[in-house]
Amino acid sequence: KEKGYELFDISFDLNDLESLFEKDYSTENYLEEALHYYEKGLLYYKNNDYDSALDNFKEAYSWNPLHKETCYYLGMIYQSDEDYEYSLGYFTDAILVDSMYGESYFYRGLSHFYLEDYQKAINDFDSSVVYFPELAHIAKYNTALAYHNLEELDKAQEANNESLAFNSEYQYSRFNQIKLFFVLEKYKKALSLIPSYSAEFPDDYLPDFYAGLIYEQLGNISKALEAYDKSIALNANYFQTYYNKGILYFYQEDYEQALFNQGKSIELKYDDYESYLARGDVYLALENYNSAIADYDIALLYSANNAYAYFQKAVCCEKVGQNQLAIDNYKFYIEYEKEDEKNIKIANDKIAILK
Repeated sequence: KEKGYELFDISFDLNDLESLFEKDYSTENYLEEALHYYEKGLLYYKNNDYDSALDNFKEAYSWNPLHKETCYYLGMIYQSDEDYEYSLGYFTDAILVDSMYGESYFYRGLSHFYLEDYQKAINDFDSSVVYFPELAHIAKYNTALAYHNLEELDKAQEANNESLAFNSEYQYSRFNQIKLFFVLEKYKKALSLIPSYSAEFPDDYLPDFYAGLIYEQLGNISKALEAYDKSIALNANYFQTYYNKGILYFYQEDYEQALFNQGKSIELKYDDYESYLARGDVYLALENYNSAIADYDIALLYSANNAYAYFQKAVCCEKVGQNQLAIDNYKFYIEYEKEDEKNIKIANDKIAILK
């Protein structure tokens, strides 16, 4: 304290803790050693040498585990390495030393969020709004995402509105507003927000993608395809846009375009089983049964218990005279399908006929 080091913010006598630790933290020598390693660690951290920073922060922590900044930076490094459990421990240490340490509440909230412990994340984000108001708009945005994941959509919208109240220009909250109106099926409201958002953030492809989703829900296929094309013009590498276009072309029986778009989707995300299922359905409609079987097989590599894939493959096997393979796949369908009683009956009837 005499040297200007604000090392402790605790309400009990430090001497009471000496029996808990191997080292005597009350001596000035130990505090200076801790500060030495902390400052080295901070220098490495600011120069993006996180391995060296980690080594020095850990050494500083071993000398003085009650230095809140050391705990905080250890938490930050472990969080950046996606070791969220470890990061939680160090952020908690920092908060135990200083119960108003807003940055630690914010980043501990992120670790809880990544671990899908959304209620604890919300609690920490709320605390960070009080003690770390500089990022209040982001904390409230993250709170909105947490409530969305908890399927508490009204609370999600309320938190997102609070984020915008803190910073009306925050891009992520502006877009999340559109997304939430879509999820709440307030399609016209969502559409009304897209032009102003796109004018302010012209490089973002997602508003046009969501416009496509909305027009699909409204049954306006031509508008949906137009919106998806606008989205692709801004980002030609988002597989989901091609997948959605392929589905729409399939429903319109434009199988050439359906194949092209599902092919692009697979090219961009080779392990998306739904694109293989969709392309398999196109081949089935074109009576190209062997190609359809090949796609259903690939889909099953990435989604092994997919009842739909087994049923569609069974249909194709039946068409090419592979009756035993058809029976086997109908049986797999019955094993994995839990709800569609009508198709389960069809599968049973098919098995009886093919035997």
